[in-house]
Amino acid sequence: MTTAAIRLPYRQNTPEWLAVRRGTPVDPCVTVSELSILTGNKSGKYAMWAIKSGLMEPPVPDAATQEMYDLGHALESVIAAQYTRNTGMPLRPARYIWRSRAHPWLLASPDYFGAAVGHRNLIVEIKWLPHSREWASGPEDVPPAVQDQVQGQLAVFGFPVAHVAVLSGSRVDWHEVPADLAYQSDLLILA
Repeated sequence: MTTAAIRLPYRQNTPEWLAVRRGTPVDPCVTVSELSILTGNKSGKYAMWAIKSGLMEPPVPDAATQEMYDLGHALESVIAAQYTRNTGMPLRPARYIWRSRAHPWLLASPDYFGAAVGHRNLIVEIKWLPHSREWASGPEDVPPAVQDQVQGQLAVFGFPVAHVAVLSGSRVDWHEVPADLAYQSDLLILA
């Protein structure tokens, strides 16, 4: 897979991965999951700035929030397997954090990549509705905060399309999100 991204040696959900995502004043970064904070689709701009500046430690989630995070991580492989059954598209886990070659301060930790020949330039982002607070009923199939994240991933990798697989109740649906270069440009300006 040739991409516009560089794989860093930090596995997702490890202390090293968390440290890289945080960045430092000497090596600042923005992760694609933080883009929705910068667009205003999620709150927390000042906290993000204070954490990135080293003025504040990231908050420790309370027990209920941590349990929700843990369930979301545990469900990712189940949702991915159902997505594969529904679409016929085999997946492989991304497992690492990736840095944009064009914008070295922009980092992404996608959930999965397409594993079929001809589809290896496909990102599949996994969501669980109770875990994804940003998912709300609206005119779009994919809410703005998730679109920010996915367009950021597409910008890091230079891929043409992503799928968002969503567990809602007892059903896994998926939505296609094509790369939107104007949207990505706006995200990069904000970041």
